[in-house]
Amino acid sequence: MNTRITELLGIQYPIFQGAMARIADGRLAGSVSEAGGLGIIACGGAPLDWVRQQVEIARSITSKPLGVNVMLMDPKADQLAKLLVELDVDVITTGAGSPANYISMWKEAGIKVVPVVASAALAARMERLGADAVVAEGTEAGGHIGELTTFALVPSVCQAVNIPVVAAGGVVDGRGMVAAFALGAEGVQCGTRFLTVEECSVAEAYKERILKAKDSDTIVTGRGTGHPVRGLKNKFSRNCRKIEASAQSPDELEGLYSGSLRRAVEGDVDNGSLMAGQVACLVHERKTCADVLQEMVGEAQALGGWTLAQMADANSRRQRALDAAADAAPVAAPAAPTAVKVAGETAAAVQTAAAPEAAPAAPAFDPRLPVFMLSGQGAQKPGMGCGLTQIPQVAAALECGSQVFGRDLAFLVTQASAEELGSTLNAQAALAALSLGLSRALMDQGVRPGAVLGFSLGQIPALAVSGMLSDQVMFQLLRKRAELMDQAAQARPGAMSALLKADEASVNELCLACAQDQVLIPANFNCPGQIVISGDQEAVARAEQTWTDGGKRFARLAAAGGFHSPLMQQAATEFAAYLEDVDFAQPQIPLICNVNAQPLTPSQAKEHLAAHLVSPVRFSQSVSLLKDAGFTRFTEVGFGGTLSNLVKRVDRGLERACVQDAESLEAEVAVRKTRDERSV
Repeated sequence: MNTRITELLGIQYPIFQGAMARIADGRLAGSVSEAGGLGIIACGGAPLDWVRQQVEIARSITSKPLGVNVMLMDPKADQLAKLLVELDVDVITTGAGSPANYISMWKEAGIKVVPVVASAALAARMERLGADAVVAEGTEAGGHIGELTTFALVPSVCQAVNIPVVAAGGVVDGRGMVAAFALGAEGVQCGTRFLTVEECSVAEAYKERILKAKDSDTIVTGRGTGHPVRGLKNKFSRNCRKIEASAQSPDELEGLYSGSLRRAVEGDVDNGSLMAGQVACLVHERKTCADVLQEMVGEAQALGGWTLAQMADANSRRQRALDAAADAAPVAAPAAPTAVKVAGETAAAVQTAAAPEAAPAAPAFDPRLPVFMLSGQGAQKPGMGCGLTQIPQVAAALECGSQVFGRDLAFLVTQASAEELGSTLNAQAALAALSLGLSRALMDQGVRPGAVLGFSLGQIPALAVSGMLSDQVMFQLLRKRAELMDQAAQARPGAMSALLKADEASVNELCLACAQDQVLIPANFNCPGQIVISGDQEAVARAEQTWTDGGKRFARLAAAGGFHSPLMQQAATEFAAYLEDVDFAQPQIPLICNVNAQPLTPSQAKEHLAAHLVSPVRFSQSVSLLKDAGFTRFTEVGFGGTLSNLVKRVDRGLERACVQDAESLEAEVAVRKTRDERSV
C-alpha cells in the first residue's frame, strides 16, 4: 500500500507505533520497523545515555527507517535534539511543545520531522515551520490527550494542511485503518495495540490488564491540572480523581503523579498509572509486531479491498494534483483536500475523485459481444482435458505452461487422479492452461469477447486473454502466486465454506460472532443468496454450526486453504514484491477485476493482484456491472458450468454458455457466426 507517508519515510506499511514513555524502547521500535512499520523510541525525559543505547539496540534489529520521539518540555531537549542528529535517526516525532528551534537543524541533517498535534491550528503552524507530516491524535488515545475526538480532529487537520496526516487515537485494527483513510489520513499510529506484543517490555501484569479490559475501563485524570491523561481504571486512578477534586495546591497533585508510570511498567497495576487508550477493549491476544502489522493490513484489505487502496491513492494523488496546480499558478490558493467517501461510494466516483494521471484510453465495452468467464480453482476434475489436447491453441497453452511449471500439463488434464489435481500448483496450472487455450481457440475462430471476467484463479489467465501479459509471463506469474499460496496454506491451514440463502449483512454478523480472535471473513460474493466464507478451520467450523443451527445450509468447499482472507497476507506481501518487476500492457479487451468489480488498468494491476489474495472475490457485483453495461451473453470458458449457474442466479434473463469440450466450442462458434450473419 503506497501513500505519501510510505514514500516520504521509505516504509512498507503506513503504520506508526506510538511513542509510549518508558515503554517504547529500542527492542519494540526496532521490531516494528523491521516488520515494515515505523518504530518510534520514546525518550520521555530519559537520560541521554539511555537514548543512545536504545537507538543502538534498534539498529541491531533493523536497518530500516527508525523514529525517535522528543518531549519538548524535557529540560534536556537541546542536548537531545543534537544527539539525535549525531545518531542519524530517520524520523523525529515531537510533542509537549514547539519544535521551532530544532526543525531547521533536523531537516538539514536529512531527518523527517513529524509533530503530534491536537488541533487544526497547531497542525497549520507546524506546516509553516517546515514539518514533513503531522500526527493528528484524538482524545481516544492513551497517555496525555487533547479534547477533540479522532473523527472530528483528523478531517479538520486534513483540511488545514497540505502535508500528509497520520491518524492516531482509537486505531487498533484494520477497521480503524479503513476509517482513518476515509477521514483523509494517509497513515495511522497505534500505541495501545503494541502494549501486549511479545517485544514489549512492560510487566506481564500490565499486559494482562490490557487483555482483560472492557469498553468502559478507561478513565481520564488530571483535567483540572491542564494535563489530562487517559489510562485504565484502578486504585491509583480512582485515588487521583478524589484528590484532584479536593487538592489545595499543584504540589499535592505532583507528588501523587510522580513515578506512577514507572510503577505500572514494573508491574504495580494497583498503584501505577496504566496508560492505555479506549481501544484496550479490542486487544485480546499476545502477538508479535509482525503479526500485528500484517493482520491490520490484511483485515483492512479484506474489509475495504480495492476501496482502501483507492482511498489511500486518492488522498495522496489529490494533494499531488493540488501541489502541481499550485506550482503552475502560484497566485491561486489550492483548495483544501477532502477525504474520499467510503460508504455508498461507487468505484467510478472514487476513480474520479482520485484525479489520476493521464493514461492511454482503456478499451471500451462492446456489449454486442459475449463476456468470457474463466474458471476458478475447484472446477478441476480428472480427464477434463480429454478431447481438447488436439486443439492447436490448447496444445500451445499446455506446452507453454509445462515449460514454466516444469511438469507435463497435458498429462495432468488427461490422466491425473483427483488427488494429483488437488494440489494448488497442479490445479491452477491445469485450469489456467485450458482456459487460456480454449479462449484462444474461440478468438481465432471469430468469437472475440467484449469483456473478460476471471473467477479468483481465472483472473490470472484472463490477464493473457485481455492482452495485459504474454502467455509465458502470465504462467510465470501464476507459478509464483500458486507457490506462495500453497506455502501460506501449509503454514496456517484454513477452510472455505459456501453459505446458502445468505446476505452480506447476516454473513458479516456471523463472521464477527464466530471469529473469536481468529480469521473469518466473507471471501466470495458468488451470487444473490450465496456467499463463501474463509478463515481458520476452527472459525469456519463454528460458523457452519451456527448457520446450521439457524436452519440454513452450507457447502464446505474442497479448497486447499483459507484463500482470499488475511491468512494469505504473507503470500500477498511476497507477491507484491514479485510484481514490482512485472510490466503490464494496456488491455486490448476490458478485464474486470475481482477486487473492486471494475475494469483493471495497468497502473492498478500490481496493487490489485496482490490485494486479490486477501480480498473477497466480487463475482456477483462484476456480473451486475456488465449486465448494466448492456452485455447479454456470458460464456464460461472452463469446466462444470459453475459460473454459468451463478450468472443465472444474478439474472435469469441473461444468455449463458459453457465451453468445456470440442462440441461446446463448436457450438459457441456457430452462435457467433449466426449473429454475424443476422447483423449484415
